[in-house]
Amino acid sequence: MTSWFVLFFVQTRLIASHRINLHRRLGVFGAVLAGLMVVIGATVALRGAARNIHRPHVGGPPPLMFMGFILVVLLVFAMLVGAALLLRRRRDYHKRLMLMSCLSMVGPGLTRIPFNQVPVVAFLKSGGPFGLFGLDLLLVYACIAWDTWRHRRLHPAFVGGALLMIAAEDSPLIWLFLSTPMWMHLAARLVG
Repeated sequence: MTSWFVLFFVQTRLIASHRINLHRRLGVFGAVLAGLMVVIGATVALRGAARNIHRPHVGGPPPLMFMGFILVVLLVFAMLVGAALLLRRRRDYHKRLMLMSCLSMVGPGLTRIPFNQVPVVAFLKSGGPFGLFGLDLLLVYACIAWDTWRHRRLHPAFVGGALLMIAAEDSPLIWLFLSTPMWMHLAARLVG
């Protein structure tokens, strides 16, 4: 996952230095890397859940729910990267969707920060009301605000990407779904 962030930084620098051809060639590697990240991430999520399914969990969601969350994050990442690749000739969409793909991967790492130790910011752990104020979304909102202020308009790529992230990753509805008997049965079959 770290390699994705390094690649994003390198690709950004290549565009800033007007090395478009190298950016495009490295983009092929990036597409392969994104596919590998989804496959490896899903494998790790499935194996992690299988290894921990019968262990008592301390803090955080049960293993099958957490596995579902990781699979949803990977799906959102794949959709954002896929859309960015399809729209690679539309630079304004491409760069914003690639940024959103990076931001979509930040959430799982941020969940490990012990916000409950600092009551003033503890709401960031749960996302506050309706899950709309998680730290990962605050980063998204900051990027959207900066871009909107800079270009004097809200870009549709940010709207679509943010709505996808909110609906799939940060909505309490995802956790409700991941706690249903239907999901638990499917997840148990996936790891079984």
